Amino acid sequence: MSKLKSFIFKRPDWFKHEGYWRLAQVFRLGPAATFLVFSGFFLVGMLFMIVSKDRDVTFAAGASLGWLAGAILYVIAAHWLIRLIVWIVEGFQSIDKANQ
Repeated sequence: MSKLKSFIFKRPDWFKHEGYWRLAQVFRLGPAATFLVFSGFFLVGMLFMIVSKDRDVTFAAGASLGWLAGAILYVIAAHWLIRLIVWIVEGFQSIDKANQ
């Protein structure tokens, strides 16, 4: 659990600027939180369907799992996209330093 918390919240060594890291966190965790809210919405709907004796809850269960998987995949994809952007920016900065 500690590694997961570190992955989500701790600024990695390769990301040098704290302000940009906070902005990246907003773009990384904001949509993921929205996905989790939709997952919870469908989970509550599934529970409501079970209580009301509606036995066909496959859509609600599938949608809930789909939104949850989407949230997880979004966080991972955004992490690697941010890492790629930092790598590209650092490449251009090293070229600028070499030309001076």
